[in-house]
Amino acid sequence: MSRQKAKMMKKCWMCGAAADSGEHKIKKSLLVALHGEGAYRRSNAVSHVKDGQVRSLQGPGSELIKYTNCLCSACNNHQSQPFDHAYDKFFQFVLRRENEIIDRRVIDFSDVYGEDFELGQRNLYKYLVKLFGCDLSSHDLPVPLDLRELLDKEHFRTRLFITFAVNEDKLLLRDVKDRSAGIGSLTYLPADAGVDDERSYAWSTYFSFLHIYFWYAMKPTGPLGSIWTANSRWIYLGWSRPLSIEQRKELEKSAAVLQRGRDHVPGESKGGEGQ
Repeated sequence: MSRQKAKMMKKCWMCGAAADSGEHKIKKSLLVALHGEGAYRRSNAVSHVKDGQVRSLQGPGSELIKYTNCLCSACNNHQSQPFDHAYDKFFQFVLRRENEIIDRRVIDFSDVYGEDFELGQRNLYKYLVKLFGCDLSSHDLPVPLDLRELLDKEHFRTRLFITFAVNEDKLLLRDVKDRSAGIGSLTYLPADAGVDDERSYAWSTYFSFLHIYFWYAMKPTGPLGSIWTANSRWIYLGWSRPLSIEQRKELEKSAAVLQRGRDHVPGESKGGEGQ
């Protein structure tokens, strides 16, 4: 069967209808918040890196950062709209309160969603389930039943743990606005599971300094934050340092050079920084 034909026959993993819609790997509204409306050219150029290949991203709606069709339009645009809005509020809050979050390492959902924080944090969780499900589907892997069933429930039990962590390597360049965003590689074990729901998955997504980790049917490892399953007003952030010692030293050198440039720029006029 051709790849094109298989793509045409794919079903929405949420409801089973024909899949005619593709979810963004990096939410369009997040890219707009980080880089503007586009087009991304010249001084506003944005690079897309995948498997070592670097390509130019033309704008926030680029097909380069969309999954192949794995949802129906009804589920992607109507059913999951409250989930999308909850994520919008969340990343806007994180970007706006970046310094406070990095220092305190905790996020209070009542600060994000107000009095409706219980509903807001539950819809945020469901957005992350939606994104995770699309990544699984893009690898032709089954989305576990408990994830499919919880999307329309107020109370649920699930085997998906989510944790949040600060990438401390990025803090070395804290004076430089970090506008990166992306997704991590998917790991699943065992690869030859005979029953769909016997697999365990690990995955991640990130924007700026904040990395979000997904652990399905497996225990989180390392200091990557407290476990969250849409069951708390607060999330407690862990930390990660993915760079090697040598890479970190090189980054520290770069940070020092950038700082010296900020401290003294020949010919710079007084009155503020240029934009």
